Amino acid sequence: MSVSLGRARVALLWSLFVLALYACSVGGGGGGGSGVPNTTPEPTPPGLLMLSPAALNFSALGQTQTFTVKESGYTGTFSVNESSPGVVTVSPAPSGGEYAVTAVGAGAVQITVTDSYSQSQQISVGVTAAALGLQ
Repeated sequence: MSVSLGRARVALLWSLFVLALYACSVGGGGGGGSGVPNTTPEPTPPGLLMLSPAALNFSALGQTQTFTVKESGYTGTFSVNESSPGVVTVSPAPSGGEYAVTAVGAGAVQITVTDSYSQSQQISVGVTAAALGLQ
């Protein structure tokens, strides 16, 4: 009886040893990780993304107007996309935070400005006129 009890203890100890090795290799304190959860918070946007004005209206092709992008504490770049190519062109104005919009075709378009934190705002643009020129 003492022989089978000894074998049972050895089998139990061996099983515990194998389980401990497995736990360490899966991130429980060795091998795969430190065992300490990552508590670093995700970066948060510095401020609210704002566009001004909320809408632009053009009465003739070739006209240019500007809108301003502001986000307090933000130092990254913005991406700018138009919903209908061929109505306006958008380019950064010489002063930072401003974009120049030029009417190139009749229609309506939404310009979407997005920061690197995926915050976005839209500005509505309408172009309702013929080309500028002498008549």
